[in-house]
Amino acid sequence: MARIQAAEHYTTVEAFRAIIRTRILRLTRTEFLNDPNDTQVWSHFMQKFVNANQQRIAQTVNAIAGDDGPQLLQLYWHAPIEGFMTFMQQRIKLYVMALSTDEDAIPMWNYYGYGGMEMSLDLNGFMQDLQGQLRPGSHEYIGASRVIYVDSHANITKAHIASDFQDFLLADTNNLDLFTADREALAARHQPTDVFERTDLGQYIDDFIESYIWSLRYLAKTQRAIGITTTPAEIYTRLFENDTSARGEYAWKKDLLLLFVMLTAAMKSDSYSYEKEYRVFYFDASLSETPQKQENFDIQALSGQKYLRPYVELAVPNLADYLTRVTLSPQTQNLPVDVPVYLDVIQSLLRQYGFQHVTVASSQQQIRW
Repeated sequence: MARIQAAEHYTTVEAFRAIIRTRILRLTRTEFLNDPNDTQVWSHFMQKFVNANQQRIAQTVNAIAGDDGPQLLQLYWHAPIEGFMTFMQQRIKLYVMALSTDEDAIPMWNYYGYGGMEMSLDLNGFMQDLQGQLRPGSHEYIGASRVIYVDSHANITKAHIASDFQDFLLADTNNLDLFTADREALAARHQPTDVFERTDLGQYIDDFIESYIWSLRYLAKTQRAIGITTTPAEIYTRLFENDTSARGEYAWKKDLLLLFVMLTAAMKSDSYSYEKEYRVFYFDASLSETPQKQENFDIQALSGQKYLRPYVELAVPNLADYLTRVTLSPQTQNLPVDVPVYLDVIQSLLRQYGFQHVTVASSQQQIRW
């Protein structure tokens, strides 16, 4: 499955005007999305998987440890992988922007457009612009992926994803496509690239668990950096920093770990599959208490109650280069203004802020509301 080249951002009139005027986007922290439960699908499944496979995991620990089996197994139970997953969720804050691959779609207009606009984006230019906002030398990442829709009650290990990480794009300050760059570098050295060629989530889970156990063994036996008296939090910190700094023939460990960070925000219940969602997300993997991007807060209302919602801002200074089209909501036809006149107004706004070559059109959908 080839990577998609374009995606749609459905947004309100107010948000559209703000984006055009400021060329700044807001990415919302995952716990504060419209349905915060959608980011819990992956963690809940992982917990169930680990609980159901404790004996097999123990066998893997013993196989990797060899003569040191009892000691490594004791260390593993002291700092088990489910604790490591919780550690990553608590320490790595993910911020998300929702796009869709469905053009001029009634469900998207109904739930997200609110009578507003659909902004069509060329994804290559979009990702390059976002990558430019990452600070050199930092541990910041910009990611993007199709949302994986799953039945949370089914066997998610059989969920299919494209090989070569095709559905996952991850950029750091040096590479727009980090996974492909690392895979090609390994292939050039005639190193195994198996981890990039899986197609079932179950295979990735097995790889992830084995990688975690190998890292425990390396830090305990080779580096002597951790032991049974080391707190689980310190073990998780050292292991995370070790794997995210992996280079050369071990670069796949970093990629696999970062893929699992991405999956937290890339998996949703299949009840939302009609959205055909494509997510863009930002995270800082430094584990620092002082993140690279300052968190901001707006006020949201739900069922009559107001609350603060955290988000980060990312500038898109070259937005005019890859915003290809603006489509007006079908609700526009209900305005007390002729549609051609309104189209001219939108075009005038765009030109005023330097968007000279953007097509503006009305939705082709017919509505009854």
